[in-house]
Amino acid sequence: MDWVDDLALEPKWRLTEWHSTRADGARDAIGAKNLDTLRARLEPAMLRRVRKEVLKQLPPRTDTRVPVAMTDEQRSEHGALDQPIARLLRTSKVRPLTQPEFLKLMSLMTQQRIICNGLAQRDFEALWPGLAAQSPTEATLRGLFTPKLTEFRELVANLVVTQGRKVVVFSQWKRMIHLAQWAISDLLAESGVRAVQFTGDESQKRRTQNVVDFHDDPQTCLFFATDAGGVGLNLQRAASACVHLDLPWNPAVMEQRAGRVYRLGQTKPVEIYSLVADEGIESRIASIVGGKKALFDGLFDGSSDALNFEGGSSFLAKLEETLEPTLKAEPVPRPRSHSPTSPSPSPTSATRWRP
Repeated sequence: MDWVDDLALEPKWRLTEWHSTRADGARDAIGAKNLDTLRARLEPAMLRRVRKEVLKQLPPRTDTRVPVAMTDEQRSEHGALDQPIARLLRTSKVRPLTQPEFLKLMSLMTQQRIICNGLAQRDFEALWPGLAAQSPTEATLRGLFTPKLTEFRELVANLVVTQGRKVVVFSQWKRMIHLAQWAISDLLAESGVRAVQFTGDESQKRRTQNVVDFHDDPQTCLFFATDAGGVGLNLQRAASACVHLDLPWNPAVMEQRAGRVYRLGQTKPVEIYSLVADEGIESRIASIVGGKKALFDGLFDGSSDALNFEGGSSFLAKLEETLEPTLKAEPVPRPRSHSPTSPSPSPTSATRWRP
């Protein structure tokens, strides 16, 4: 909106308080309000064609969440990061996090997301040279402590090998894409089909050729993409299935991914699969994504002036719930004291990094 109309949402400092509903004494929002005002301010600059207007022109769509149990090794590595995360959460309840503290919190949570994908992604640099030189075996896959690769193999065996369909596969991380393509390399070789990538590392000529091959070559059945391929690509005439190897924070990104195959011109039923680590931070992301989507739908597709969030208000609130035993064991830090001669932190810098 800053780019389209830099005055539409001014003054920005008032946005949170004007449109957030809070419980008495609570810092976190439990809902949104004054949505009519927000719609009116956005309307001159936004044109939204809702999916229900073209739903009759689209085939059926099925969204399936595939739970993936983490290994003991994953749970151990994931749990080792709970303590430093809990320490930062405790601090955030006493005072706003500083910029380095907030970035540290995000870094720790990103590490947990990578561990949910598997230890092979975390240890990619050390493992990849050896893996790339060999074919995947059951023993090798088990030793990587990355059970998503086994689940993905089963999906590919069903969708590509058995049903003969073309599939678009998304991950936020290029390393996970390399691992996933390696994990099914034997299946593709046995079936006489191949996969292509769209990650941003390819040259413009190669990216264009990969898209053409996916559309026109019957043997090119898998299209691996990072979120660089989540917008602007029309793959609905080739593919009828989409696999999320991991979940993004933003539900709009998930819809953009699925929108590569579920859009006008699609004539086949569409299936969307999301691989979700059954424990840890990724399952929390799944609930957050649902809450964010409810807000988006309420603002752009709804007519109500207010919206209540289900199951909590913010990511940190949900994170606190899941880390409650760790938080109870973590001492509450004392607020920082400032001597009369030392300057107090400015309100702007303090609130800027409040999660």
